[in-house]
Amino acid sequence: MDMLKRFANIYWSADNRTGIEQLLYQTLRSIQQLHEVRELVISYVTYCDQRDLQLTKMAVELFPLESGFRPYVKGEKLVHQGNTALKKLGESILMATGYESADTSIEGIKRLSGYLNENQNPFSSSDSTLLESLTNASNNNTSSLTSSFESHIQNLLAEAQAARRLRRAIEKEVMENLNNFIRHNEPQLRRIIQEFQDLLANYESTYFEADSLRSKYDETRRQKEFYEQKNSPPDLITTTSTTPSDFVDDSIEEVPSEPPSPLESNPLDKQFTFPLRLGPVVLKDMSELANLIDRLDKLLPTTKRTIPIPSYRNLIFKSEDLVNVITSNRLFDPSRARIERFGQALIDLKLMSGTGFMTAKHFKADNLWYELSNLALQVVHHEDQKLHPTYLYSADGSQASVNEVALKLSGMFKNVKANWLKGDYNQKLEELEEQYRNAYLEFQDAKHLLDSKFFRRAIDIEGFEKLKIETIHHAFTKLAEVLYKSSQDSTTRLKEFARDFITKYDDPNTFQLDYNKLIEDFSVGIYFPSLQPIKSRLYVNAQDVKTGFNLFKDIPLQLLCSQMNHQISSTFASTPYLMYKVIRLIESKKGSEDLREIWTRSLDFRQYWSVKDELIRAVGEFDPLSVAELASSELEIHKNIMENLIELLNGKTLEELINFVRNWLLEINDTIIPCMMFELLISHIKLDIDTEDLVKLLSSLPRSNMSSLLFILEHICRVFKLDEIEDFESFRDGGGREEEEGKVETKSNVLDELVVSELNSMEAIGSIPFVHLILRPIPSKNSKGFKPPLELYNLLLSKLLDVQLRSKLLKVLWSHEKSYLMKKEAEKISIQKTVPTLAPPPQNGSVTPTRNGSSHNGYLLPSPRPPSGEFSLRPFRTRTTPLPSPSSSPRLKTKIEQSASQQTVKESPSDRVRSASGTFLPPPINILFEGED
Repeated sequence: MDMLKRFANIYWSADNRTGIEQLLYQTLRSIQQLHEVRELVISYVTYCDQRDLQLTKMAVELFPLESGFRPYVKGEKLVHQGNTALKKLGESILMATGYESADTSIEGIKRLSGYLNENQNPFSSSDSTLLESLTNASNNNTSSLTSSFESHIQNLLAEAQAARRLRRAIEKEVMENLNNFIRHNEPQLRRIIQEFQDLLANYESTYFEADSLRSKYDETRRQKEFYEQKNSPPDLITTTSTTPSDFVDDSIEEVPSEPPSPLESNPLDKQFTFPLRLGPVVLKDMSELANLIDRLDKLLPTTKRTIPIPSYRNLIFKSEDLVNVITSNRLFDPSRARIERFGQALIDLKLMSGTGFMTAKHFKADNLWYELSNLALQVVHHEDQKLHPTYLYSADGSQASVNEVALKLSGMFKNVKANWLKGDYNQKLEELEEQYRNAYLEFQDAKHLLDSKFFRRAIDIEGFEKLKIETIHHAFTKLAEVLYKSSQDSTTRLKEFARDFITKYDDPNTFQLDYNKLIEDFSVGIYFPSLQPIKSRLYVNAQDVKTGFNLFKDIPLQLLCSQMNHQISSTFASTPYLMYKVIRLIESKKGSEDLREIWTRSLDFRQYWSVKDELIRAVGEFDPLSVAELASSELEIHKNIMENLIELLNGKTLEELINFVRNWLLEINDTIIPCMMFELLISHIKLDIDTEDLVKLLSSLPRSNMSSLLFILEHICRVFKLDEIEDFESFRDGGGREEEEGKVETKSNVLDELVVSELNSMEAIGSIPFVHLILRPIPSKNSKGFKPPLELYNLLLSKLLDVQLRSKLLKVLWSHEKSYLMKKEAEKISIQKTVPTLAPPPQNGSVTPTRNGSSHNGYLLPSPRPPSGEFSLRPFRTRTTPLPSPSSSPRLKTKIEQSASQQTVKESPSDRVRSASGTFLPPPINILFEGED
């Protein structure tokens, strides 16, 4: 069987839902086909009883446009613009009798039946020509379920006057087997459909639950940071002698000691600019604004504030009441968006304010309380103020009372805010961490259960589809045979009719053609791993929300061998450490087991889930230090976590390690050869480019991707006993030692084509082409499914396994690594010449405090852009990186940088410290200029 014709391999999609829904829709369509065949046979039985009356009606009604036997068109759901020949045929018969084509009632059919009884050959002149043309068109079609069904419809028209003695034979030889098949299979298929619907719902709900907990964790962390900053000890606050007036809010203006001039008596004229737009409402002058606010003030039902606040109105109203007033009085064409824009405009102009602390400057149409401001009341009485201007005037003695009221209000607001911000944030964070960990495990359980159920149920549905095709064809064949044996008046015609079904339809080749057509119409694609439902664009695959550790980051963002071991060969310096160690474990554990056979096995998702579950739990159980130390030593924490995972993988079997590597390559965010190069590579492979052009194309890969590609290909060549690169591991970073770049030699240029076909084989259920592990298309463009071009995959893999190509790529990699090390060494030398000494900052002297607490004469923080000009765009990024942890927020990072600026940090160039965006960062350098003490 063709490798792309197994249901378990070709109904996958990146969003999970598309492939499963397509499979379920196909199953429902198959059930519908069975019922339509059963209805056809039942109609034959009815035909035997009612003779020509029922048969004529069946010929018109049993093949509707929405029939499952109509030609399938992609994207259509049981509605097709199919062949209308039968409809025209039925209308022509009715027109021949003199009745309207719409006369399909029982009386019309009876009249038509009487006409047919009188005329033994109803297909005379034009009618017989139409039947002949329909028969010829059917004979020219390829044998299929559709043509078989159409043949029986034609037979119904030809057998309009057959005897009812066929009924008993039809029921025994055809109906019984078909009923048994439907009775046995349909309930099971209905349960499978419901099961998949429940699994999809559970999968998506657990995903959004984990995402919600992550958002709550981030918000709680930020609240904790704000609370700690607000309630930190006042060490840096300069205390001076204060008076009650010092506590007065700056926003409270002093009462003027003298009345203002009449020309400045009404500042409202300059407060607004007319025409004034309030959402959908446009006001021409102040009088229209005053009328609008006065009308709202009179119509709005208000409630007294529970706790009166001095200098504030104690009458508040619900946002729902404002919506009802606008809707009932038709102040403007109401809609939710228009009303919210109107309310937001009132808040922006300070004509209305919210009573909540967090919602004072935002308007929503439900569940919030608001009040009209004093400015709104002044606008209402604008005309009176123009005629009788009044001024706020107070003697000097009133200043003390104003200050006292302001002091009380300020203290009250501070107490309310402090009580609101209090809370056991540490306990909340621990609870949210535990909830997130449990939710993430539930999400992974749901994903694993969905995948495993799909594999098992796809096998069942595949067997059902094959049996369904055979059952339908056998039923049609038996029906044709019974009709042939029982038709005394049309022996010759029925003999040919039965011979056609026996020789053309009831044949394994016909079964295979129908099966191929089924695959062509409904298949989606091969297994395309994804941890996100269709409606989300973010990955929830960080194994621990606290440390931000992620096993499935892009290749350039993984922990590299050079970060774990500075003395490693330059061939592996940019290889992900996890991939390097696991493959080394595989090569060290090989014994009697056949590595070649294990590499070509089907993916074992249950085994992979067991290993991944242990790794996820190990990451979650890792206990980092405090939040500040977590942000300052994130790389070291990730190194410790990685060492724990390698130690855990060391105890796994050879089969588990190989299965883990294959599934890990499928689950990382981007492939070894970045997905952005998929279309370019495939287009070049179609043109059959030579080795030199392919080397030039692959030379543009980042160092980590190129190193990973060479490492995995060399391992495959070693396993399958192909030509290996001599001195593959000989090039080492020896502190500036010169290397011979032309030392790479090859044994032969012979490539075993059987290895290529074996690696890319998809014969077994769960098998994945090897090229699919290292190169996949962009997920966003193939979320509905992807069918791999296996012939092009074989050509590409044969070129990649060519030892000449790998040797040239290795030279390119060495050149890149050497250039990088020379560049870093030059930077180190230039820095040493520029900075002869490093001294601690002065401890005394008058300094001007800055916003973040540092001084102007202290050390400058290092620039986020390297001075060497090494800054470059992140290569081949297809999605944004995961959102940063709150531990890297600006406020907390300021504290960390302040403490870090008091120490002299010296890093080796080979540490290759990376930022969150994947860019190499130089070490921070504190420079002491001449003349400073």
